Amino acid sequence: MKSIRILVILLILWIAGSSYCYVCHIRKNCGNTEAAITTPGLRIVDGNFSISSENNLYFGYGTANVFMPEGINQSFERLVQYLNEEKNKHLDLKGMFSRVENGDDELGLARAETIRSVLIRMGIDTNQISTSFIQNDNLIFDNENARTYAAIEFAINDLPEDSKKPVEMESNGLTESLSNPPVIYFESASISITDTPQFQLFITDLSAYLEKFPDQKVSVIGHTDWDGSNEFNKQLSNRRSKAVKSYMVSKGISGSNIELDGRGSDEPVADNNTEQGKAKNRRVEMKLI
Repeated sequence: MKSIRILVILLILWIAGSSYCYVCHIRKNCGNTEAAITTPGLRIVDGNFSISSENNLYFGYGTANVFMPEGINQSFERLVQYLNEEKNKHLDLKGMFSRVENGDDELGLARAETIRSVLIRMGIDTNQISTSFIQNDNLIFDNENARTYAAIEFAINDLPEDSKKPVEMESNGLTESLSNPPVIYFESASISITDTPQFQLFITDLSAYLEKFPDQKVSVIGHTDWDGSNEFNKQLSNRRSKAVKSYMVSKGISGSNIELDGRGSDEPVADNNTEQGKAKNRRVEMKLI
């Protein structure tokens, strides 16, 4: 009889523990999740110019779907008006992602690109706005409503002098760097980009070209040497093309104008039997399409 009582008690404890786990950790319906969430307001400052709102935009949890509460549109209208009056100013949108929501740099960049598109539709000059991304594991989440708050950082800076110079184009709109784009080379198994003056010139000329021809696309194609399996090299070539795209977008090129491809080790331009040849094959090529 005593052993039966013990079994009954253990069964009750097991049921209680299982219920707690399901309700609190799976359904997230524990009482403490109902506590009010304090969300940061929107604040953008540049010298004497400032925008302040108690509300702030938010994204769907783990997505780039943006929601703009009351007052955000008016704040954005003021921001666009300010930048249209101050042509020497540049806005950098830094999209944030968190490992908590299984985010990565693509999510951060997508969030920044979403806000960039909103501001461009409202009338901001595309030359005055760029996007980048950063990891921030201290973002504020509303788990009950699946929201991520304040995942965009706004920074207004002076435009560098070089970016104010007009680009000389041929009659078809192409400069030498656009007609013969630079090749981006990589270390073995790496996706780290080595910046060069030629790459910077290409980005500058491409930005001006897309102003005249906004529907033009640029193809970014990743390649590898033959070290590693076919599957590994295919993935690596895709990651290299994505890395170049992310860099270009961070410099102001719209992601919608960039098409990606990764071809692994299938298209070598040099002998893979030599280290010099392998170095030439680890590359990303770009071309207007």
